[in-house]
Amino acid sequence: DFKSLYPSLIAEFDICLSTVRWQAHADDLGRGQKPPATLRSALKRAADDSAASRWDPRESRLDADKFTVVPSIPSYPAGSVGDAASLPHAPSGILPRIMDALMARRQDCRARAASCADEAAKERLDSEQRALKVLANSVFGSLGSRWTRFSAVPVAALVTSQGRKVLRLSKRIAEEQVAPIFPGVRVIYGDTDSLMVATGRATLEEAREVADAVCEQVNAHFARGRICLAADRFFSRLLLISKKQYAGLEVVASAPKGAGSSASGSHDRCVMRRHVGVFLVRRDWSDLARRTGRQVLDAI
Repeated sequence: DFKSLYPSLIAEFDICLSTVRWQAHADDLGRGQKPPATLRSALKRAADDSAASRWDPRESRLDADKFTVVPSIPSYPAGSVGDAASLPHAPSGILPRIMDALMARRQDCRARAASCADEAAKERLDSEQRALKVLANSVFGSLGSRWTRFSAVPVAALVTSQGRKVLRLSKRIAEEQVAPIFPGVRVIYGDTDSLMVATGRATLEEAREVADAVCEQVNAHFARGRICLAADRFFSRLLLISKKQYAGLEVVASAPKGAGSSASGSHDRCVMRRHVGVFLVRRDWSDLARRTGRQVLDAI
């Protein structure tokens, strides 16, 4: 999984209303149409109390019907990604700097929680880091919604476009750079912020070695180092049902708390069921459907 992918994309590629290149698409905007206002003018308007009191989202939002062309990212080293010397380490846009600050605070909370002995304090820190994650993700949501003060649907589209490029790039790296070193490695699924790789390895240690190689090669490809791919789960068996729906047997180093009857294995290894997106975990399906689904998965 990519950690906080959309906030990371904003920070890595310096995506902001104040930085994206609209001029490159001036012809596409049509005669008489101007590129969208910068964040600076939006902030100036927000600071004007009289204007803010009369603000109408329908009046100042970026109309997706008029501005359908996705803008370009600011200058980024084409063909030399990973060369930090060719790119300023810190992004210049307002939103990327906000993302950096939020993600740094979240990382600090997680580090403090990991070393905290007080359970109450650890729970508070965990709540804080989850709130910071939601806050960072909400910035992208504000760009993509037409009814927020800083709505910029084309900029949100640029973020998701870069996400698709990163996912395709990661697939290519796994198959072209890692597979020659670890024969049999292939990407079997990818969606939004995750990549599923069939390692072709028999043990957790061997699979982890492949995962580390994939993550290292992918992460080295980004000059600012904001994008981070990390191994999340290892499965001995996996059933891909449809988009965002799968069930599998997850292999973990030890049984997690509360695993109960879903986990089995030796003291140092545990295999537990993992269901994502399937009707077994959806509350709007009947008990009969869930029971039948479990029996089918047991048989498989």
